[in-house]
Amino acid sequence: MLLGATSDGRCALPLEKLKLAAVKLLDVPEETIEQALTHMLTSGSLLLEEIDGEPLIFLPHLRRSAVAKPMP
Repeated sequence: MLLGATSDGRCALPLEKLKLAAVKLLDVPEETIEQALTHMLTSGSLLLEEIDGEPLIFLPHLRRSAVAKPMP
């Protein structure tokens, strides 16, 4: 889902939107998605950052590119 969001020009998804979409797509309980997200955040497979009061989920390489400084 996060990779799919890049085709829309986004490098992150709001946490709640990601959870709801995953529950619908995978047809599993929200608790299962929350456990998977916790594991992926703990392992570094995903990053969580709050921007303007909204928790966003990033793929690490996309977060790094979003904050990369332009070369002089």
